[in-house]
Amino acid sequence: MERCIETANASGTWTPEALARAYYRLAEVYEAQEKNLETAAEYRRRALETLEKYDKYCSSWVLEMGDKLLELDDLQPTDEGRYIRRSLMQELWKRRKELEDGQQ
Repeated sequence: MERCIETANASGTWTPEALARAYYRLAEVYEAQEKNLETAAEYRRRALETLEKYDKYCSSWVLEMGDKLLELDDLQPTDEGRYIRRSLMQELWKRRKELEDGQQ
């Protein structure tokens, strides 16, 4: 997942809000697994820094909930489809193919 996020970041295909959501979610995963805690803290910091910049665009009822992931969700553009809906599977299948090809 880290590689997918970094590739999207380098290619400029994701918005800052989308990157922040991905970093925040990955931080949650690492923390739940109690692994890569320093990396998780850095990812959470990046996400919250971006959220602080853009949270003025969140719906007021979302802000009232106090859920950072919900706030990041609310910031995602819907006009072109969210990355998690349209493009993520393509990236994951591409990565899987690369791994399979490398193992043969």
